[in-house]
Amino acid sequence: KDRSACCFGKRPQINHYIAVTLKPGSTTDYTTDAVSVRGVLVVDERYDGDWPTGLYWMENAEVVK
Repeated sequence: KDRSACCFGKRPQINHYIAVTLKPGSTTDYTTDAVSVRGVLVVDERYDGDWPTGLYWMENAEVVK
């Protein structure tokens, strides 16, 4: 929704993020703009001990240009 970039932004929630791991050999430039990716979306609550680390995951994805 927002990047919490200023004092008026709301803190992003865990369901506002998706962790994406690209296929080996796939690359992209760092950007804060939207990027289209293709892959299988997995919905899975993952934790590091008691601390939630994510809800949405995509592994072996590729950037759609």
